[in-house]
Amino acid sequence: MTFYARLRQNERRRDSDELAACIERVVNQLEQETTTGDRPGMLLGKIQSGKTRGFIGVIARGFDHGFDIALVLTKGTKTLSAQTVARLNADFEEFINEDELLVLDIMKLPGKLTRSELKRKIVIVAKKQAQNLERLTDFIKNNAELQNRRVLLIDDEADLASIRFIQKRGNVDMEQGKIAEKMDALRRMVNDIAFLQVTATPYSLYLQPEGYETSLGNRDYIFKPKKPAFTELLPIHAGYVGGNDYFSVFDEENPRARLYVEVDQKEQDSLRNQDKQRISASKILDNSNIVGLRRAIITLL
Repeated sequence: MTFYARLRQNERRRDSDELAACIERVVNQLEQETTTGDRPGMLLGKIQSGKTRGFIGVIARGFDHGFDIALVLTKGTKTLSAQTVARLNADFEEFINEDELLVLDIMKLPGKLTRSELKRKIVIVAKKQAQNLERLTDFIKNNAELQNRRVLLIDDEADLASIRFIQKRGNVDMEQGKIAEKMDALRRMVNDIAFLQVTATPYSLYLQPEGYETSLGNRDYIFKPKKPAFTELLPIHAGYVGGNDYFSVFDEENPRARLYVEVDQKEQDSLRNQDKQRISASKILDNSNIVGLRRAIITLL
């Protein structure tokens, strides 16, 4: 049974047919020449709609299609990076226990990989921070065999830190930010790489040019393309509640009509003002100036 077929049966997941079809389309398009490391693909999902679940499925299906290594770049916080490592370990637990797969944290790398480890599928997680990306490139250099493997690069929250250009005063040349440049260096050092961007806010990525050489005055730039060559929409599950539920217009009979409550202008003015006569701590539970805030807190609790 394939990696993804086994993963899909995991009690933690139980992927829908719609999600499985989306994952299949993503991997098929990543294998096309137009979406190699020079042209990324895009997995576009709504906020908190299961994007991590989606790209883990892409990794598993990618392994079925002959990819050997997945590099997962996360937003530059230790918490998110640790959460991603924990999620990968949980979803791939069966494969890890069977010595079929290895999940590595960039901050806890083993050094040189053993022959046994090199035979497994490998997932490496690194947060988008300059020193961490240096550690990742050094690790691949020190394990030269990895450079000849098929690599799937996953850029989570791809609009964050992955695109930045700088033009210093008095200099006609453009430079990339450190993180963007180190990501490009990573894309250049691997012989066979596919690149998938994952985000809910893709605007800066879509606004990039097709290529930077012609768009920046025909100078000899070596920036790797950032604009997606394709986009796949991540399907939402039945229980998802998002912006459409909060901010669309519904009939009064629809429960979603009561999700959004506008804060009265008088209350906004009271909250901005430090006048303790308007909002007194002793009358916080029945003060008429903070009806909306009180309702919000009670609803949350």
